[in-house]
Amino acid sequence: LMESNDPSNSSAGMSLKNLISAVPMFSSFPDKLVDELQQAASIVNINPEDVILKQGELNKNLYFLVIGTVDVYVDGGLVATLRRKGD
Repeated sequence: LMESNDPSNSSAGMSLKNLISAVPMFSSFPDKLVDELQQAASIVNINPEDVILKQGELNKNLYFLVIGTVDVYVDGGLVATLRRKGD
C-alpha cells in the first residue's frame, strides 16, 4: 500500500495524479476535481491470488486497474479478465 498524507508535495502524489488523469473516465475532468480525487485516493498493490472483493460483500471502494490483470468470478465461474489500464 502506498499512501501519501500530502500528495501535492511528493513524487507518490504526482504519480497518483498522473494515474488518475490517465484513466479514460477522468481524462476530461478539470484539474481541481482531479486534485480532489487524488486527496481521497491511494495506490494499493494486490498480490496474485489475493481476493479484492467477494461476491455478495458490500463494496465501499472504487478500484481502477493500473498494471496487471484482475479476474472476475461469479458463482465460481470466470466471467471477465480485466487487462486495460483504467478498467
